[in-house]
Amino acid sequence: DVERSSDSTNFQSIGHVQAEGASAYAHNYEFNDMNPFGGINYYRLKQVNADSSFSYSKIVSATFNFSNIVIFPNPSSGQIYIQNNIIFSKGLPLDIEVINSIGQVLFKQTGATGNIIRLDLAPNIKNDVYIVKVINSTKNVQAKKIFVSR
Repeated sequence: DVERSSDSTNFQSIGHVQAEGASAYAHNYEFNDMNPFGGINYYRLKQVNADSSFSYSKIVSATFNFSNIVIFPNPSSGQIYIQNNIIFSKGLPLDIEVINSIGQVLFKQTGATGNIIRLDLAPNIKNDVYIVKVINSTKNVQAKKIFVSR
């Protein structure tokens, strides 16, 4: 049985993988958690033997950040799309800046809303690497490097 917890103490079964049976050879098993919690997830295996006795594996963790925004395409030919994330934006408008390698803000948009935000970069934004900075209403920032290739 595959078990998951959000606090490393209270585990719930999230799936079952059938054993290959007794063998002198190692077997590989895999399981995909299709509904992880946002943040740290703790996992362990409950190995149940044929006589119904069981033992637990070591606890391992994986962190999932569901508040990330996605910026694409990269490289860009002059249009950039930002896939908004409701957890990050909290449903409120975002501010967006495009910054060059020496820290100058070349583009600024305030009050951006929607699931997909489209930016049309001005012709003065030439082939180079830029930072796209997205700021939510509580001033949390996410930034990604993009390359413009026109």
